[in-house]
Amino acid sequence: MAVTVAGWAAAPLSAEINKETAPLYTRMERAVTVPADLRNHFLFVNVMVNGQGPFRVFVDTGCSFTLFSPELAVAVKAQPVPDDDDTTTAFNSLGDPLAVPRALFDSIELGGVRFEGVIAGILPMTRLTQIDGQRIDGALGFSLFSEVFLGLDYPGHRLLLGPGWPENLPPLRAEMAVHEHAEVPFIAAGLQDKSFEVEIDSGSNGSLHLPTELASSLSWKAEPRPGPLIEAIDEETRDYLGRLNGRLTLGSLVLPEPVASVGGSEPSIGYDVLDRFCIVFDQRADKVRFYSQQAGLIASPSERSVGLSIILDPAGWRVARVIPGSPAEEARLAAGDLITRIEGKLASNWSRDQLHDWVDTHAAMKLRVVSGGSSRDIKLRVWLLVP
Repeated sequence: MAVTVAGWAAAPLSAEINKETAPLYTRMERAVTVPADLRNHFLFVNVMVNGQGPFRVFVDTGCSFTLFSPELAVAVKAQPVPDDDDTTTAFNSLGDPLAVPRALFDSIELGGVRFEGVIAGILPMTRLTQIDGQRIDGALGFSLFSEVFLGLDYPGHRLLLGPGWPENLPPLRAEMAVHEHAEVPFIAAGLQDKSFEVEIDSGSNGSLHLPTELASSLSWKAEPRPGPLIEAIDEETRDYLGRLNGRLTLGSLVLPEPVASVGGSEPSIGYDVLDRFCIVFDQRADKVRFYSQQAGLIASPSERSVGLSIILDPAGWRVARVIPGSPAEEARLAAGDLITRIEGKLASNWSRDQLHDWVDTHAAMKLRVVSGGSSRDIKLRVWLLVP
């Protein structure tokens, strides 16, 4: 899949927190539908915070608590929590601890639903903005929705919020028990002879993610190889991707020979599994339902790439890392190189989603690259990172 063309994968903001993060009050008069912008595999929505906005945020079920940028916190005059309790220890998606400053927000309004008295973490969103190509003001964590039914409708590009299970949805494909660990949702999974739990992570743009210890005990059809970068809170690292033998089962859902990434965090499923479903959570009953027009097995297509991890630059896209053994490495591209044109058009006019789509549907990509003060035109073939 195209997730590797731009090179950023897995959960950018997945984290856990050890203090109360649910709203003090949730006020909702009726069920609402909130339009969402599905961009770079995340569901973005506009919210009002303390009566100001709108602000652009995405929904991250892999993050237990809500996060806002320092700029947003200043703009809405958020209240710092007491001096003796103004930070908390969180863990990013790589499992590494970090101190997160916290602030109290009077209200967050989303499509007519009002969450009052929300304590949120404060973290810079600069790197994520560079990766996405548009401003990001924050992420809405799973605990924000503890008192409402939350539906993530990927095919419909919308959020569903209400007092009960939504109506007029596609056929129900699976209902599963949710087990919350550190206030994020996990469901039972089976693979080969292993039983374990996977996190449902809407903040991940991959498919299946496995920690190194579990991955090393499994049989692989295509052994994991170096892939794109993973952006987590406060750090980045290299992802490893491969294809497993056997079938991943999630209740009645089946993924034959899934592509999986390997790293240090908990097992999780992300966009490449979730994208065909409307997924509805009932946190009070600890249940989740998967609705879809598509029946049958969930395919795990090949991972296609030209071998670049890139970030936004005012003049185009800048190379952050090159995947070893890729066409980009063969073309002697290196970190710091600037891509100014793609297929003859200004690179700055290409979104990350357009890059994904091009790599998914073409055999090559033409680039103009500036390096060391000189420019050159190159043609990168599209390569199967994972067959």
